[in-house]
Amino acid sequence: MKLVDFWDGQPLRYVLKHRNAAKGIDQELFVITFTLIPEDELETEKEKWESSKVEAKEEENSQKVMENKKTDENEQQEGFQDDDVD
Repeated sequence: MKLVDFWDGQPLRYVLKHRNAAKGIDQELFVITFTLIPEDELETEKEKWESSKVEAKEEENSQKVMENKKTDENEQQEGFQDDDVD
């Protein structure tokens, strides 16, 4: 049986559960969601994914720069405060 024969294009979910029939308990342990990509769309999806990784890295770098600026400003303000106290 081929999974793709039943696939409707939606993301797939795998749910691992602990079932205790005696107590009527159905406890989800974890859920994995993944998307199948048809072979003819694979290269396009790969390019999109690579592009999103670059954008995420640029955003991360931008956030680090902003955090460093804030830290520098705070350190400078603290330094000025120390000078005023003396």
